[in-house]
Amino acid sequence: IQITDARVDTGGLSGATPGEAVSWGKLDPDQLSDSVVCYVDCTIALPVLTAYALAKHPPRKPKRLFERREQLLKNIEKEFKEKFGKIKLR
Repeated sequence: IQITDARVDTGGLSGATPGEAVSWGKLDPDQLSDSVVCYVDCTIALPVLTAYALAKHPPRKPKRLFERREQLLKNIEKEFKEKFGKIKLR
């Protein structure tokens, strides 16, 4: 799915069709028949796609990263020190 508000006739890269992407080697010609271009503003497209994704897939269990932030930060600092040693700040 290609979502764009750029028209093809202006010649801009954002308005390039999947057919043009095939000619540049960016898209497999066998996948061309499955491609869809939606000429729509992102303020319409994003809410529609988001609603679809939320309706189609069950919610995942929250990771609760904020509750684990202290340990996660310590892990990051430890790995940083192991990789780069001590860094002198200004």
